[in-house]
Amino acid sequence: MKGNRLGQQRNSTRLKQQGAFAKIESIALDRPGLLKRLYTRLFRRSDLDNLQKLREYLERSAAYLTHENVLEYFRSRAGVHWMRLQSERKFHQALEVSQWKSFAIGVELVAEMALIVLRNKCRTDPQDLAGMLSQLLREVLMEHAQFKTSPKEEWHSAVSTIQAKLRTVALVSPKSIPVLAATHTSNVFACLSVHNHLHAHDELRLQNNLKLNLLQLQHEFSIRANRRALVALADKLQARSDDPER
Repeated sequence: MKGNRLGQQRNSTRLKQQGAFAKIESIALDRPGLLKRLYTRLFRRSDLDNLQKLREYLERSAAYLTHENVLEYFRSRAGVHWMRLQSERKFHQALEVSQWKSFAIGVELVAEMALIVLRNKCRTDPQDLAGMLSQLLREVLMEHAQFKTSPKEEWHSAVSTIQAKLRTVALVSPKSIPVLAATHTSNVFACLSVHNHLHAHDELRLQNNLKLNLLQLQHEFSIRANRRALVALADKLQARSDDPER
């Protein structure tokens, strides 16, 4: 991920309180053209080759996906009111609440996206891949449970079910990204705060944004994932999750 976006400076305490969303405005996905896509296929930069790098990437990807979905949706619904809303403290608070409420869903989406890429490119047991990814993202969720803006009950549920959810996903054929986005849109939609200057909600608009952002993440992860190294780690960990039937 690279790029620069307009952001506000925050002190160290504020950054710590933001967790994965710290300096999120400065992160943007690379959106390559045709020539650059051909170049990356020939000269891959597969730097995600250990668990620490993978965890950091997945955490920031989940934060990016969540932030972009909420921000793009609110901006499109606000229309001409957007600049005025930018100066309202309550509006920024509503944005923050919406981000935290939907972050756990973003984590689940990124986990499924990464699992789709690895399953399509690797010949290894999907259960081992699911176990490795869920173990890392469970740690991410547990780490962010400390923040005051986190919905505690929903967070506990997300932490306790992420492994079983991914194992269940690994039991069936991989979904396409459009189907993955459509499956989770309603849950993300339910997390959005309502503001009196926003036009009526539009779930289809959110679904389109979610699909496009996930496709960009899928493209980037397929380039950066060192599949041989990650498969070896998954085989070594054997971090299989609990039986989803229980």
